[in-house]
Amino acid sequence: MLPEPIMIFVWLIGITVAVSVIAEGAGLGVRDHAGTRIAAVSLLSPDNVRRLLVGMPSTVASFPPLGFIIVVMLGAGVAERAGLFAAIARTGVAGAPRPLLTPAVVLVGVAAHHMADAAYLVIPPLAAAAFAAAGRHPVAGAAAAFASVGGAQVANLFPGGLDAILLGLTQGAAQMVDPQARVTVAANWWFTLAAAAVFAPTAWWVTDRLVEPRLQAKSPWRQDDVEPAAATPREGAGLLAAAAGAAAVTALWGLMSLPPGPLSAAAGDAMPPLFPSLVAYVFAVFLVTGAAFGVVTGSVRRTGDVLRMMTAAMADLAPYLVLVFVAAHFVALLSWSNLGQITAVAAAGALQQAPLPPAVLLGAVVLIAAALDFVVPSASAKWAVMAPVLVPALLLAGISPEMTTAAYRVGDSVFNSLSPATIYFGVVLGVCRKWSPGFPPGRLLRTMLPYSLAFLCVGLALTSVWAAVGAPPGPGASAVVR
Repeated sequence: MLPEPIMIFVWLIGITVAVSVIAEGAGLGVRDHAGTRIAAVSLLSPDNVRRLLVGMPSTVASFPPLGFIIVVMLGAGVAERAGLFAAIARTGVAGAPRPLLTPAVVLVGVAAHHMADAAYLVIPPLAAAAFAAAGRHPVAGAAAAFASVGGAQVANLFPGGLDAILLGLTQGAAQMVDPQARVTVAANWWFTLAAAAVFAPTAWWVTDRLVEPRLQAKSPWRQDDVEPAAATPREGAGLLAAAAGAAAVTALWGLMSLPPGPLSAAAGDAMPPLFPSLVAYVFAVFLVTGAAFGVVTGSVRRTGDVLRMMTAAMADLAPYLVLVFVAAHFVALLSWSNLGQITAVAAAGALQQAPLPPAVLLGAVVLIAAALDFVVPSASAKWAVMAPVLVPALLLAGISPEMTTAAYRVGDSVFNSLSPATIYFGVVLGVCRKWSPGFPPGRLLRTMLPYSLAFLCVGLALTSVWAAVGAPPGPGASAVVR
C-alpha cells in the first residue's frame, strides 16, 4: 500500500539528503546555458543546516500553495457551510442526463485553469457533490475534476497567467540566438484549444468506461450524505441572491481592470495584474455568494455566523497544513541541493545533442518534461531551467520557440494529477475520504493512472501530428523556422 502523502514527503526528504551528500562527494555538476557550473551541494553542509534551522518559518510561509489554500478556503468555507455548494450541485443535475455530467465537469475543469491553483481546491469537491446528487460515484467526479484541472493543464480556451509566465521565459531563451525574437502571450492559443478538444473527450471516456465502473465495484460510498435531488423554493431564492452577488463581484473586478483602475495593465507589464488577482476574486465570490445565500435561506443570521464558518474551514485545513510543512521543506531542500536543476539541465543537454527529426525531438521534449514533473513539479520553475537550453538548441534545428513551449506544456501537464508528491494530491484525497471513508492513497493513485497514461498518449500524438503538419501553434507564431 502507498503510504500517506505526509510520509511520502518525509521519505523524499531523506532520499534527497542522502543523494545530495553522495553527489557532492562525487563532484556531480553540470554547466548551464551561460557556462556557469551548477554543482551538487550536500544538505548536511553547515550552511544548509543553518539555513534549514534559521529559516524554517520563512520556508513554510513562502511556500506558494499555502497562500492559495488559506485565502480560497476562507471564502469556500462560507459557501460550503451556508449550503451553497450543495444547492448548486443539486440544481445543476436536476433533470440533466446522467451521462452528460462527466463532460460538464471536465469542461468546467478546463475552463478553471485561469483560477490557477485555486481550481484544485474548488472544482473536485463540487464535482464530487454533483456526481453524488446524480446517483453516481462521487470519487469518480472528484477524479474527473482532478484530471481536467491538473493532467489537462495544457488545454485552455483562452490565454491566461501561465501563458504569460512560460512564454515570457521562452522569449528570453529565444533571444539568446535571435535578439529580435518576440513571443506573445497568445503564441500557444491554437495548440491549447486543440488540446482542449482532444483531452476533454479523453477524460470523459476514461471516467465513464474505466474509472467509475472500477470504483462502483471496489469503493462503496456514503449515499446517506446526499442531499435531496431538487432545491427548495427558499434555496432557489438563495441561488438567485448568490448569482446577483457573483455578478456584482465580477462587475467590480471588470471595472478595476479598466484603465486607470488598480488592476489595469501598465506599459511594460509582462502580465496584467488581473491574472494574479484571480485568487482574491475567487475568495470574494465565495464569500459574497455564500453570505448572500445564507442570509436568504437562514443559515446565516448574523455576522458571527460567517466568522464561525471561516473558523471551521481553517479547522478542516489542519491535516493539509501539516502536509504543507513537510512539502515546503522538501521543495526547499531540493532547490538548495541543486539536484533538480542538475537533472533538468542534463536532460535538456542530452536532447540538444540528439540528431532527430522535429516530430521526434518534440516528442522527446514531452517525455522529458513528463518525467521531470516528479522531480520539479512547478511548471515555471522547470521551464526556467530547461528553456535556456532547449529553446536555442531546437531553434537552431528549425523548431520555433513557440512549438517547443507547446510540447513542453504537454509533458508538464500529463502527470500533474498522478504524483503523490504534489500538495494537491492530499487535498483531493481528503475529498475522496469525505465520501468514501478510509479511501487509501494507493487507490487514488490507481484511479488517476488511466488519465495520465491516456493524456500522455493523446498529447504525444497531438504534438507529433502538429509538428508534422507544421500548423501554427498560435496567432502570429509558426511551428518551424528557416
